[in-house]
Amino acid sequence: MEKDNISIKTNTKGEYISSIIIKNNNLLLKNLFDMNIFQLVYTLNTEMFSDFNLNIKDESNANVYFLAKHFFEDFGVPQFYFSYNVNKKISNNTIFFECESVKLQQAVKYVEYMNLERLSIKCDIIESHTAVIDIVLKLDLQTIEIPTFVEKAIIQLIYKMILKVKEFIENYHYKVLHND
Repeated sequence: MEKDNISIKTNTKGEYISSIIIKNNNLLLKNLFDMNIFQLVYTLNTEMFSDFNLNIKDESNANVYFLAKHFFEDFGVPQFYFSYNVNKKISNNTIFFECESVKLQQAVKYVEYMNLERLSIKCDIIESHTAVIDIVLKLDLQTIEIPTFVEKAIIQLIYKMILKVKEFIENYHYKVLHND
């Protein structure tokens, strides 16, 4: 799928590779990509998530929890959650977020843990106001089975989630108030 400067591909079943171009002449994008970007994803996509928690330990480490809405209940697919430790690294004009999946000890009853074999986010700041973001998301299909029709829906959900964040960032304008 390629639309709105967003590309989403699947290499293998359960692996999604996205590439996004973001531009906003009003923002220095390198300042935007910190741990709070996960809060922005949740805030802009509350129709996709029932719950969220972000525990920022420091500027390079955080714990993130997303509880997805129960989209496919009628088809017997369980509701699921993602939980991971995030590590942020910066190298020149590139910001990396590496996410390690973590199963919660006190999980929500009747909710499945969706183990991510891999979640990595790479933000290349091309210019001060332009970034290319590459996301690799690979589900651990050893722990949960994803029917083909659900996988197609997942691609649509990923696209909608990314599009909302992209449009918010690209359309963000701020006003500086002066006391004259």
